[in-house]
Amino acid sequence: MANRAHLVSLRGGSRGQATTLVRRLEAVFANAELDAIHKLHELVTKHQALYERYQIIEDLDQQIYALTQADALEAYIAAVDEVNIVYQDALSLYQHRINVIRREIEAADPDRRRNDAAAPGQQGNVPAHQVIVPARATSRPKITLPRFNGEILQWRQFWQAFQAEIHSDPLWPTLINLIPCGSIGAQRTRHGCGSHAV
Repeated sequence: MANRAHLVSLRGGSRGQATTLVRRLEAVFANAELDAIHKLHELVTKHQALYERYQIIEDLDQQIYALTQADALEAYIAAVDEVNIVYQDALSLYQHRINVIRREIEAADPDRRRNDAAAPGQQGNVPAHQVIVPARATSRPKITLPRFNGEILQWRQFWQAFQAEIHSDPLWPTLINLIPCGSIGAQRTRHGCGSHAV
């Protein structure tokens, strides 16, 4: 059985690394000397690193929960959520700001989206979920979202990422219909939202 104290220590280290990545993202956003293309590359790289680090934190959280006494679990989860919300909000905010910069670049060079999509082999090491696709390449939008398999602990991060993607991309106006389904607190009134499962 894993040692709980060791897991807590590992999580502390991961939180420290995540905090460092948040600061680095802020520094890149604030750097007026970077050209837009270079800035976007730096932001996407660091945002991906923050996302991966947060996945590690979440995994450690789950392992720690499994070793936490039942009578203390609810309060402990609430305390952990207070910390995790900082990283969740950062991921959501930075994704939105990255999307804004990406659209500004595309607006300045309308052929960029088409050229990038026409030469997928030249995308370098850009993760697949970050490759720009034609606006109408498919009848369903491509949205990069964290995993959500019905677990309440995964919902907040999923929903914040979903809102950031939808609100930041005018190409998907019909998906705004999902917004009333977003509040966990309003689950009792969501009986009509089942057909909009994501």
